[in-house]
This record gives sequence, structure tokens and C-alpha cells, in this order.
Amino acid sequence: MGVTTYCDYPPDASAKPKIGGATNPNLEQIVALQPDLVLAAKTANRRETVEALERLGIAVYTNNPASVAEVLESTRRLAELLGAAEAGEGLVARLRARLGAL
Repeated sequence: MGVTTYCDYPPDASAKPKIGGATNPNLEQIVALQPDLVLAAKTANRRETVEALERLGIAVYTNNPASVAEVLESTRRLAELLGAAEAGEGLVARLRARLGAL
């Protein structure tokens, strides 16, 4: 697993391979890590980068949640893509309950 140069949380992120920044990742380093999935944000990553990764056969999950509902849906979808749909549903349910308590 690799992280951007700026990832520092949780503390274990500091020990992960750095692949560059969101706007200038090193595609060779990403490919060398053989990721199952790369996470991208529409507001931070360039479309050209996402398209290049996809051309290289690397799955990319791109999102841009702009509301609480969209964050919850993105969380659910990401868990599904990671093969943890049940855990994702549970997390979303707990988050909804916490939001309801607010």
C-alpha cells in the first residue's frame, strides 16, 4: 500500500511507500506497488492521472462527496469495492445513528 507524500495519519501512514502528491503522483511507483485499487478525489487528482492508471489496468475509485449523505454513500461503496460490504453497511449504520443523536 502506498500513500501520498502528505499522508501522515494514522501514524502508520508515515511508514508506507510515498508515491508523490495528489497532483503529481509517480505512476511507475504506483504500478510497482501492484495495487488492487487506487483512491482518487475529483478535487485533488488530475483526470489525466486517473485515465493513465486505468489505461495501465489499475482500478481507480474516484469520488467527490459534497454532503454528509454523499460521504456515507461513498463509504458504503468503497467498502463494497474492498470486499467488505457487510462491515461498510455496519459502519454507515453506526455513523447514521451518531448523526441522529446529534
